Amino acid sequence: MEKIKSKIYSIVVSLMYFFRQGIYLLNPTNGYFLVGNLDAFYLFAPMYLFNKFKELKDKKEKLKDIKISKPTKVLIVCSVLYVIVQIILVPNVNILRVMINMAKIIVCYFVMKYIKEYYNKFDISFICKAFSIICGVLLLAAIVLPNSPLWRHNDIINKYDLNRLQFLYTEPSELGLHAMPIILVYIFMMLNTKSFNKAVSYIMYTFPIIVALLYAKPLGAIGIGAISVAVLCVADLIINFSKKKLKIYLVLILIGVILLGGLALTKSSIYLRIMDTFNGKDMSNSYRITVPFTVATKSIMDTYGIGIGLGNAELESNVEKYGYLGLEKEGVINSYMNLIAEGGIFGIVLSAIVIASILKKSVEDNSSIKIALSVFIIIYQFMGTYFTNPLCWIIYGIILSDFDFKKKEENWTF
Repeated sequence: MEKIKSKIYSIVVSLMYFFRQGIYLLNPTNGYFLVGNLDAFYLFAPMYLFNKFKELKDKKEKLKDIKISKPTKVLIVCSVLYVIVQIILVPNVNILRVMINMAKIIVCYFVMKYIKEYYNKFDISFICKAFSIICGVLLLAAIVLPNSPLWRHNDIINKYDLNRLQFLYTEPSELGLHAMPIILVYIFMMLNTKSFNKAVSYIMYTFPIIVALLYAKPLGAIGIGAISVAVLCVADLIINFSKKKLKIYLVLILIGVILLGGLALTKSSIYLRIMDTFNGKDMSNSYRITVPFTVATKSIMDTYGIGIGLGNAELESNVEKYGYLGLEKEGVINSYMNLIAEGGIFGIVLSAIVIASILKKSVEDNSSIKIALSVFIIIYQFMGTYFTNPLCWIIYGIILSDFDFKKKEENWTF
């Protein structure tokens, strides 16, 4: 019975992982609002509380016997106090936005807690395999239907590729964010399996995802993913050193150099965007990197460290105030810098705690895949997405959990 429940749960989570942003298509005008506030992954928070109350009931204990962890108490108390501070001291602040955004941070914290404590409820190998299969099916559909919503059409921000694959995500970069952690897991499994057949299976399941990324061309995800793969290989070599692995990695480095050379010689759009990024000519990456850092720095100075108000960066008054720095109505599209610009000292401290915690756990577990996932999500959040994206907190939860990827690999069926 438990295996059946686990399988059903894994199927549901797999569908949520791939189609969680499909709600955007219901009303594209307000699509980002719907995706940001009606994310299915937020449901993990009430599920965490439900499980805790169920455990309490099973132990025949009362509500007053609930033991709240110190980090949870600190987060909730500090959150409430900081909301009050911003409401009182930040001029023209939108109180409702502040309260909603702080509530979403707390919800995301419980999403992370759920994954951290109940990771055994779902089968990560099944989720990875399901993602690959769905990716392959939709990839074929997208090729057959080039004018469908599976593509992002007339993407004028990316001048080299006006039509890019995005499936049912809000944009190609979101496809990259979802795909790269799966690829990292597959690569880790390939490096650690003792079965040749399994290694071949991992390669086959990785193939449709890589092809999808080539059509989507999310430069940030691909670049950060490449860095993360390099970190994964170096960490794995250090943790599990052998002359055989060293030779394999030298061959991989050679292949990587050849691929980069090929991109440069063929003047690939990815290569051209990389050059534009270094020269400050890529509008998308400039708005994700340069603008957030300058706006965050200036807002911290203007508010004496209090921040402009959680959820308030997109307000017309703030867009006008920091418009000369490049801020537009989309707000600060950079997870950590957005939190810092809006949350001031609170944002700085919370970001630092998150980053330090996942890096510390990764090193303590001596896990190359957790180190690689930490590097990926940290760098990615310094370039895009939003702090209350529950997917980021799910990755935090996996890293902070006691899940042993290497031990589980032996039982993975592919």
